[in-house]
Amino acid sequence: MKGLEKLKRNRRSDLVKMAENLGVKVYTGLNKTGIAKRILEKQKLNELEEPESPESDVKESKPKPESKRKPEFESLATEGPEIAPELPQDEWDGRGGAREGAGRPPGSPEELRVQRIRRNKVPDPVIKFAFECLFEGWESAVKVKGLALSKDEADTITVPVTNLKEYYFPGLDLSPVLEMWIGLAIGVKAVVQGRIVLIREARKAEPVTQPTEGDNDAE
Repeated sequence: MKGLEKLKRNRRSDLVKMAENLGVKVYTGLNKTGIAKRILEKQKLNELEEPESPESDVKESKPKPESKRKPEFESLATEGPEIAPELPQDEWDGRGGAREGAGRPPGSPEELRVQRIRRNKVPDPVIKFAFECLFEGWESAVKVKGLALSKDEADTITVPVTNLKEYYFPGLDLSPVLEMWIGLAIGVKAVVQGRIVLIREARKAEPVTQPTEGDNDAE
């Protein structure tokens, strides 16, 4: 394993060149660990195939104990290392291969943003208050009960408005600005309504003139 760790310290491109020099085929997407294992297997195979010196032949003439045989090396010498076929992918110098399910979820960033906004079901409290004031003012102006919004009706209107605000003006805080407009509208309404009451009372107090007999004769 020390040899494997030592090889893995090299860059992938260096490992690819080393493998090519040894005659090991490396397919695209194979990571550094896989390349290093194939290099070690090829080196071990070459060691088994090298011709031995006469001295080693004399030494090897003695029968070896059965326990020192290494079947894994014998299989390498007869079968050779298994090399995976090259994949039809573009060449790249990244780490490892492509993993199934890796990467971004399906859909463009714009589609994901719209889906996130549409999942919101909570209205902006300031927008909701503004619509409630609008319908309450309408009810008061025409003096018809039931025109004011219920809680569910207010949510039905103000949740889409809140989501549209978040889409076109993301992160915009309407609280300070809209509260000032609402305060202005309430103040103007109170002042104008008071003036309307005074005008109505003044018109009711005006005397109604009756036509005189002289006016009738002149006609």
